Amino acid sequence: MPAADEDFIYFISAGVDPEKRGSGAFRRLFTPFLEYADEHGLACYLDCYTERLEQLYGHFGFETVERRSIDAFPIEERLMVRPGAVGASEGEFLVKSSEIAKLAGVSVRTLRHYHAIDLLPEPPRGENGYRDYGAGNLVRLLRIKRLSSLGFSLSRISEVLDEMDAHLAEAAGPNADEALDELDRELALQIERLQEQRRTIALLKREQLDPDLPVRFARAAKTLFAAEHFNDGERQAMLIMGHLYDEGEVAELERVTAALSEKGLVDKIRALQARYDELRPDATTEDIDRLVKESLELLDPVMDCFEPVNWEDEADFENSTAWSPIQELLRKDLSPTEIVAEDRIMEELKARILERIPSISSSQDA
Repeated sequence: MPAADEDFIYFISAGVDPEKRGSGAFRRLFTPFLEYADEHGLACYLDCYTERLEQLYGHFGFETVERRSIDAFPIEERLMVRPGAVGASEGEFLVKSSEIAKLAGVSVRTLRHYHAIDLLPEPPRGENGYRDYGAGNLVRLLRIKRLSSLGFSLSRISEVLDEMDAHLAEAAGPNADEALDELDRELALQIERLQEQRRTIALLKREQLDPDLPVRFARAAKTLFAAEHFNDGERQAMLIMGHLYDEGEVAELERVTAALSEKGLVDKIRALQARYDELRPDATTEDIDRLVKESLELLDPVMDCFEPVNWEDEADFENSTAWSPIQELLRKDLSPTEIVAEDRIMEELKARILERIPSISSSQDA
């Protein structure tokens, strides 16, 4: 039993839901108290009454120091003690996981991760069930932290440390020039990428472009389409198309946009877009024909800006998996009349663009 002037911890009882047994719940509950005891050099005492519990507490460093029979009950009381943390021998440095983590300025979780990926050797457990870290462990942990702060990946740090140790063994000093040169090149590329990201952010702010669209597509879309005319489905479809358009299709969109702006037709395109949005459900075929005709006449001056090859491949795209969600989003808020009108204009526009193929071939042959 503890001496009269001894500070100690006495466990009266501890338990875990039977359904949680085997899940590590008891260890998670019990361990913080034992770590506190080790940190402060405190002995721990408890009583238990079954062999199973005696074995359980034995795994945590408790030893049975006395057994007593209880006359009134057919059980045996076991008095168990876990000595306070024994001080290291003179000149020896030994600390627990929480202490070495604190000394190195990392979290215990980070420490365990280093163990899991074999970056930091895991010391064996002592008789009390806990790991004791020595000065060598602290040195390696500090080296890992330093190399990580320089930008080395964890997968590379182990190799760098081995290279440095090999140079030390050869009395050549802790040379890591090759690794540092490699890291410097990687960091230069990262800096370049970050600078490009900053330039893009500045451009988005300056031109008030949609940040969730590629810049070139967003710029053209802002010019051609009035945001206030977009319904939710059209906006979502625009997002999908913005990320699916290839280089040729984006270049075509830019050419058409530039030509419409140069010829002062952007406002007329937007007005026409509004008329499509305002088509009544009972609009006649004549109404639709007139709207389609005006649209084609408006686009006629910029017809040369369209690339026929993009429209030849459109049939394949419309039959692809990618087109289905786009079409669904584009049409979810449209009336049947609006759908008919949009289909008509796209069919007529495609036909006119593809009509240019023979004339293009003839002019090239000439």
